[in-house]
Amino acid sequence: MPFPHAFSRIHALLLPLVLLATGRASAEPAAGYYRFPSIHGDNVVFTAEGDLWRVSAQGGVAQRLTTHPGQETNASLSPDGKWIAFSAQYEGPVEAYVMPFTGGLPKRITFDGESAAVRGWTPDGRVLVSTFAESTLPNRQLVAITPANLARSFLSPRPTRAPTTKPATCTSPASPPRAAMPSATSEAPPKTCGASRPAAPRLFR
Repeated sequence: MPFPHAFSRIHALLLPLVLLATGRASAEPAAGYYRFPSIHGDNVVFTAEGDLWRVSAQGGVAQRLTTHPGQETNASLSPDGKWIAFSAQYEGPVEAYVMPFTGGLPKRITFDGESAAVRGWTPDGRVLVSTFAESTLPNRQLVAITPANLARSFLSPRPTRAPTTKPATCTSPASPPRAAMPSATSEAPPKTCGASRPAAPRLFR
């Protein structure tokens, strides 16, 4: 019968294509969604699958640094390369944390209850955080936080309220003595401000 021979011929044609596709898939690196990279020297820290990873700037196999179910983003390496500052959603709101570059227990450095976004480091080792806390306007404030004692200082100008002034009051000049009252034909003394308007004429009786 011709069917077995036809099946064998199709199988012989498809087998090299399947093997070729398998070889290409194994040779290509796994695709991923990598975000928020930070580089210091030969080290790179980035976010993938909601966790922090580190890898050499020359490439290679990345090492996972965190495994918490919450999102970890905005990683930033310290000027000496020993610490990582990042934003994480560990206890509800997004707050700022620091951890050693080699891995370890993160330390929380903000308690603002808002979306704290790490923006980098200062040369003297303070973490730059953008936050809505202590802002009198609907915009963010940039603060520098010392991880050791959580001391913070505002770097962006804080909005200040305009000084309040008392409204001007309208006063009429004091009435002259009765003996010196002006006649009916003389003009009345003007008021200092806010003179009352004359009554509108009545159109209908």
